[in-house]
Parts: sequence; C-alpha cells; structure tokens
Amino acid sequence: MGVYQHESFIPLEANSILWRYLDLEKFKSLLETRALFYCRADKFSDPFEGSIPIKEAEYRLKSEKIASELLGSEFNEEQAIKNIQGT
Repeated sequence: MGVYQHESFIPLEANSILWRYLDLEKFKSLLETRALFYCRADKFSDPFEGSIPIKEAEYRLKSEKIASELLGSEFNEEQAIKNIQGT
C-alpha cells in the first residue's frame, strides 16, 4: 500500500523521531509477526488509562436521555450510568 497525500498531512522533518511507545525489540516483533500485542487494561501503570473522561460520560448520559425522550420510552438514569460504565 502506497502513501497518499491528505489535506491534513503534516510533513515530517528529516530528523524526526518516529518511535514513541515501542522499543526496538517490540517494533521488530511487530514487523516480523505482523501481529499486535495489547496489554490487559488492569496491567496499565496509569489507573485512568482507558477510562471515559467526565465530559464524555456526561455527554453520553445526556444523549441517552434525549434518545429516550425521542423514542417515547422511560429514562432510567441508574441503568444509563451502568451502560456508560460497561457494567
């Protein structure tokens, strides 16, 4: 697959560093195995990694309430919060 120009593409400088999250061994493994590795979320060092930002949670709650009103169904805030939390 070739590289295509896009209007939001920002060209890199010649001395740009392309790696950021992978060490060389992980990058080589990625290329050789053509497979991605995902760490379990409970093993992340940052306890908030993968969590939903507060504003996003508020937006989702508001959206569920609006959807309930449009569909003419009863809005259950407790259930909506559980849906947002994924529990």
